[in-house]
Amino acid sequence: HMKGNLVVALVVRVKLICVSSEGELFWNLMKKTLFQKVWDRHTVAQLPDGSTQLFIRTHLIHEVTSPQAFGMLRDLGLKVAFPDRTFATVDHIVPTDQRVEPFRDSLADAMIKELRKNCSEFGVTFFDIASGKQGIVHIVGPEQGITQPGTTIACGDSHTSTHGAFGAVAFGIGTSQVRDVLATQTMALSPLKVRKIEVRGKLGPGVYAKDIILHIIRTLGVNGGTGYAYEYAGPTIEGLSIEERMTICNMSIEGGARVGYVNPDEKTFDYLKGRPYCPKGKDWDAALVEWRKVASDPDAVYDDVKVFEAADIRPTVTWGINPGQGIFIDESIPSPEQLPEADRSSAKEALEFMKFKAGQKLAGQKIQVAFFGSCTNARVSDFVEASKFLKGRKVAPGIRAIAVPGSQGVSKICAEMGIDKIFREAGFDWREAGCSMCLGMNPDQLVGDEICASSSNRNFKGRQGSPTGRTLLMSPVMVAAAAVTGEVSDARKVFSPIRKVSGRAVPVEGDDIDTDRIIPARYMRCVTFDGLGEFLFRDIRQTPDGQSKNHPIDQPKFQGATILVSGMNFGCGSSREHAPQAIVRAGFKAVIAKSSLGTARHSDSLVCRPKKRICRPSPGSSAPSPGRRWRSTLKN
Repeated sequence: HMKGNLVVALVVRVKLICVSSEGELFWNLMKKTLFQKVWDRHTVAQLPDGSTQLFIRTHLIHEVTSPQAFGMLRDLGLKVAFPDRTFATVDHIVPTDQRVEPFRDSLADAMIKELRKNCSEFGVTFFDIASGKQGIVHIVGPEQGITQPGTTIACGDSHTSTHGAFGAVAFGIGTSQVRDVLATQTMALSPLKVRKIEVRGKLGPGVYAKDIILHIIRTLGVNGGTGYAYEYAGPTIEGLSIEERMTICNMSIEGGARVGYVNPDEKTFDYLKGRPYCPKGKDWDAALVEWRKVASDPDAVYDDVKVFEAADIRPTVTWGINPGQGIFIDESIPSPEQLPEADRSSAKEALEFMKFKAGQKLAGQKIQVAFFGSCTNARVSDFVEASKFLKGRKVAPGIRAIAVPGSQGVSKICAEMGIDKIFREAGFDWREAGCSMCLGMNPDQLVGDEICASSSNRNFKGRQGSPTGRTLLMSPVMVAAAAVTGEVSDARKVFSPIRKVSGRAVPVEGDDIDTDRIIPARYMRCVTFDGLGEFLFRDIRQTPDGQSKNHPIDQPKFQGATILVSGMNFGCGSSREHAPQAIVRAGFKAVIAKSSLGTARHSDSLVCRPKKRICRPSPGSSAPSPGRRWRSTLKN
């Protein structure tokens, strides 16, 4: 409104209306967050109670919260409005140890049959067990390309915020709302405020996405996000992989936030490209244009901003009965009197239930179960990371350790990579895909007051199937550390790069022994590394016609040697890994050389350091000489 020369500016949520003294009217759009952009694009109407009728781009369902909703549709004589926008899978009740139907649990068997019937009757796509695409709903959606930036996603499950990692506005809903979405593809929802959570700096060794989100929840509280959507931002978040971002967004609800998201970027697009339900060809190019627009504007206005320093975050473990009751692995459990007054009652209840004491350290606490799975941490990258540390190690005696892939797709990739074999050889029970022990709605449950080191998202009383079971939330690598030690442990120490190698040393004399002398190129015509050890130093050890040159490696006094000792610049030349793999497959565990080790450093199976920095004779021995037994503490 303008009166005389008076300029009046009116802010109406998303637009700034300005009238100049000359009477010129113009609109200046305020800079928006991703949440505001997506909300506005999907708004159908403003309802009388002040809530918004919101269009739901994608609806995900499973066997627990959907059967009643379908029943309501039948009672009302309604159909599913947009069946092509609803996708179903079975995850909560499905057994992970065997898939023979009918299931031993008659109720679980009835629930999967009901879901099949409903999807068939109403024309909904169902990723059934036989499809090869079954799994936890929040893992199946992204891997199929159903989850896309700039969309609204709803699911009858608390952890639907997982999909926010792709720049979607995703939230969990109840069964009545599942009915509404099925019938109208819309639902009523009140707008949320937006809090920007910025994480800056570089994470320390052994610190993962799970530690970031547990630290955020611990700091802001389990109710701190009530009424908010969380936008995770900052260099640390941008540096995470898409699957790591999914871990963070997944647990937004545990901090009270109904929505959690990360702005889409090139990592997002690279992850989605080529997936079954993603656009193809020209449609892909058009989608990229729109997806790039949806990110929060650089000068977007937020209702609140919180900043965290990555360097302050250490491996985190929960000690109580909600995800906010956590401490760093090197800290002690706080006394209730040390906490804000509002948290004291819950802390006392937690200490009594968990049978812990204030001042106690969790490091060294014995466990009975190690659970690796859930929609928080059961993706390929989680298993790959943990397998690096589990390889060659064993689960501690008496520990029940189970690994449950988040989907059949994850399981298939892990099998192709040999990850499942590493877990099995370590002593984990490798299962079929499902929610499993995260909530114990299937046979995977705690017994009595067992303590479980878990990569899941909730440590509520009775969460893992036993009313008295005790859950300790932690990162997947921390779960692996607990499994192999039988107690809560600092993975940074358990999987320390310091390794002790004892064995007989054999000299490989000379400097500049390059990769072609370690393993001649003609022996690289292979599809696996198996058998390369036979050709180690072939041209050094034999004449062209195959006669032995009596190299030290072939001499009786050096038989069984596990340490190679060489000169300057050992392993120079090509970057190919065939050389260190040949050394490993010939039975060697360590290489000691005077200087740069080149490609020998590329293998996780070898310990490599300069000779002068690590070797010392065994007690009572004389000066170093080839062939003598050495005891060396070697750093990777």
